[in-house]
Amino acid sequence: MKLFSILSLSLIIVSTTAIAQPLEGFADLVEKTRSSVVHIQSTTQQVNRRQNSPYDFFFQPQTPRGQDTNSAGSGFLISSDGYVVTNRHVVERADEISVILHDEKRYLAKLIGSDDSMDIALLKIDAGNLPFLRLGNSDKMRVGDTVLALGYPLYLGFSVTSGIISGIGRNMNAGQVDLATYIQTDADITFGNSGGPLVNNRGDVVGINTMIVSRGETYGFAIPSALFKHSIDQLKRHGEVRRGALGVTLASLDDEAREYYGIQGGALIQNVANGFPAAKAGIRKDDVIIAVDGQKVRNSQDVIALIGNRPPGSVVDLELLSDGSKTRKTIKLTDRRRLTDPDSNFFSDAPDEPAREETGFESIGLSLLPLSEERLEEMGLEEPIEGVLIEGVAPGSLAESKQLTPGTVITHLNRQPITSVDQFKKVLGDVRSGGLVPVRVVQVLRTNYRVSRTERTVFLRKK
Repeated sequence: MKLFSILSLSLIIVSTTAIAQPLEGFADLVEKTRSSVVHIQSTTQQVNRRQNSPYDFFFQPQTPRGQDTNSAGSGFLISSDGYVVTNRHVVERADEISVILHDEKRYLAKLIGSDDSMDIALLKIDAGNLPFLRLGNSDKMRVGDTVLALGYPLYLGFSVTSGIISGIGRNMNAGQVDLATYIQTDADITFGNSGGPLVNNRGDVVGINTMIVSRGETYGFAIPSALFKHSIDQLKRHGEVRRGALGVTLASLDDEAREYYGIQGGALIQNVANGFPAAKAGIRKDDVIIAVDGQKVRNSQDVIALIGNRPPGSVVDLELLSDGSKTRKTIKLTDRRRLTDPDSNFFSDAPDEPAREETGFESIGLSLLPLSEERLEEMGLEEPIEGVLIEGVAPGSLAESKQLTPGTVITHLNRQPITSVDQFKKVLGDVRSGGLVPVRVVQVLRTNYRVSRTERTVFLRKK
């Protein structure tokens, strides 16, 4: 019996040792990769503006002429002839970019191009016979795989941290047009590590360290190599990234939307751009994309991942749910750069009308007012809209959880255009108690510089 116990224990020890970290740690792997990791310093020249200018208010406090702003980050070499990859935000607006190699040699770098939607920048230094890292396939990485984060944090010199992949396909909504889903890791990514490589146990790059999020604990996030490889290839070839576009904005389905449509997943079309391929194909607001080229989609990020990196002129086959029926559309993508003008009216609608009478709709957690001419003028929109104004939102209501706020305009209820409070009341009256109803809303944001509007559809339940 004792012999059996000893044998059992030895088996456990052998089994545990097989998956444990080797005693020598990652020294060989670090030695193999460190010479390809670079320190990046960027300098931005601050220009002193004329005193007593009417624009002084916007630029206070003033910066004396000639004073530079310096920032630092990390990057890595991807070729022996000096191509360097980093994050766009590391070199954004820089007047001068320096790349410092592992042997302290410093080179002025040229910005070849950047990809705003991926937070990627490609630099070039005039040097040769350099060590470089190979791009691995992040799609083959699994939760639990070991990774190292390499970089130059906070001017401390080269540093390395180790960890595992904690999650894959994280959607951080980091930007207005963010095409990236992220690798989450518990390897410590600190300030200054931005742009450095996340490598696997073979030393291949599987991600670019991009951001940290602190919510009690700190999480690190990296852009997967499978996503940014396309951007690097395009930047090398064209100095910019050319992508195709459907001409829609998307949202993932929440619980109420899934219940309303009777499906488990999909991407809700919130807006359709005038004159773009989706509009020409007859796709409408509140249609739902359920598959791309025969591949089922769970959410809006799936659609972005399947379409976002395709070049203009590519053809995609969409399966949609429209007015309760499944339909297919074959669409040729246009150039996505047409959508990047922030002042464009591609997603605009129509005229207006008002009245004056206050009404409460406790059954969906809202109180409403007619949309007056005065309110329309306050909004400052180039193109007026029709609808009713949300005056109040019931605390704790579903409407509040959908981030509806006073000042939001409701333009459609149950897919019907709304022009008055009475009409809203009538359409709502036709919805059964306990039923879900789609509500189309417009929210307007005013700043000192411009007025912007966002449109989306939310689903509210009538009590």
